[in-house]
Amino acid sequence: MISKPIPYGRQCITDGDIQAVIETLKSDYLTQGPKIKEFEAAFAEYVGAKYAVAVNNATSGLHLSATALDVRPGDKVIVTPMTFAASANCIRYCGGEVVFCDIDKDTYLMDIHKLESLLQLSPKGTYKGIIPVDFAGYPLQMETFRRLADEYGLWIIEDACHAPGGYFVDGNGQKQYCGNGSFADVSVFSFHPVKHIATGEGGYGDY
Repeated sequence: MISKPIPYGRQCITDGDIQAVIETLKSDYLTQGPKIKEFEAAFAEYVGAKYAVAVNNATSGLHLSATALDVRPGDKVIVTPMTFAASANCIRYCGGEVVFCDIDKDTYLMDIHKLESLLQLSPKGTYKGIIPVDFAGYPLQMETFRRLADEYGLWIIEDACHAPGGYFVDGNGQKQYCGNGSFADVSVFSFHPVKHIATGEGGYGDY
């Protein structure tokens, strides 16, 4: 019998992390200070993106992405059902309609073949975009999603909240990091306590 509850998450905090927080608390900036710019630049370089913008959490990052892509009431967007609610809610916040595409039973990622079948059932222009998710650190083959999205005139928001540091190998044999901006119009990462990099809360948009 378990006598102690299993925690929801268990972060790894080093003495260096604690010292960095102390230095920030003693500085002139608690918000929007130089550490934010340093983190944005370092993270963009790490994933290979041109830019990174810090936000309060990934839910806001997804909402901002949908707004930037001009999602309007009635717009239909395809989302995976195997994800946190924010991946779909960001479309609902804008008045759009969410259509779920089933997952691959082995990877739990959006099934590219089922996505193609779904798109073939309706005239081109029925859907505005796709929000696939790199789930549990497992990367999507974004090159294939981009090719299909271009065929149907769709934008892509890559929900990479689970996958900083994840990558796939493209058709040219090149390593492509999740959220590097090469295939998605915008990518979003999370720094929630149970994610790979924990900051309490927080998120990023890369493009």
